[in-house]
Formats: sequence, structure tokens, C-alpha cells
Amino acid sequence: MWPLWQIVVSVVGAWLALQAGIIAILAVVAQQRKRRQLLHKFPHYDPPQTRLGDNQLKIYSYGQYLYTDMLAAIDAAQERIYIESFIWKDDAIGLAFKEHLAAKAQAGTLTEEEQTEVEAYSRVGSLLGILRSKARKALKGKRSSIRNAKTR
Repeated sequence: MWPLWQIVVSVVGAWLALQAGIIAILAVVAQQRKRRQLLHKFPHYDPPQTRLGDNQLKIYSYGQYLYTDMLAAIDAAQERIYIESFIWKDDAIGLAFKEHLAAKAQAGTLTEEEQTEVEAYSRVGSLLGILRSKARKALKGKRSSIRNAKTR
């Protein structure tokens, strides 16, 4: 019969060997999965543009193609940019859209209608500033007369 310490050492050694074998198998399986993922990318189709009446129609099945074309359209815009997005993330793509739109806004010129609106807003802003200034002076005058009345 074996002494107790030899039994314990044998059980612990077998347990450690089993753990090492499981780790080795999991590492091999993980490597195979990584290789398979690199070989088989998600399939996407890039159909050609289609003419629909006076318009061009393009269907996208891969986001990067869509983003690239949208950024190119923003850069090529001459009058207006209409953009609608369901999700706007704070990532590299969202930042690219923000930079392209900001650059286009800085480089743009205003139409006569837009210039008139800006001037109207400027006039309203100036008028509000004057009214605030007059209101402050009126309140300041009332406060000083109240202080003078209290000191008497």
C-alpha cells in the first residue's frame, strides 16, 4: 500500500497534467479559429449604380463603401448638404464626418436668403444687447436709490 503523501502527490500531479492538456487544446482551437476568420471575411456585394428617372441609385451592403462615398459627396457639394444618420458615434468614422462637414462649412459662402437671415439674427442680437444694457442701467439706478433711502 502507498503512503498517503504519494497518493496526494500523484492526484495533484494528474490534476495539473490534465489542466495543462486542456490549456494546450484550447490554445490550438483558438489559433485555428483566428486563422479561419482571416480567411473567411464577411461577404459583401458592391452593386453598380442604377439610373432611376433623373436620379442615380446605389445600394450599399458594406458600411465602409458607404462612408467613403458619403465623405466624397460632402467634399463635392457645391450648394447644400442634407445628411441624415440614425446613429452618430464618437469614433474614427464619426470624427471624419465631423471634420469634413466643418471644413465644408468654413469654406462655404452664404446664399442671399441665408445672408438675410444672418443679418436679421445679428440685428435681433444687437437689439437684445441694447435692451439688456438699458435694463441693467435701470436696475442699477433703482438699486442705488433704494440704498440711498435705507441710509437716510
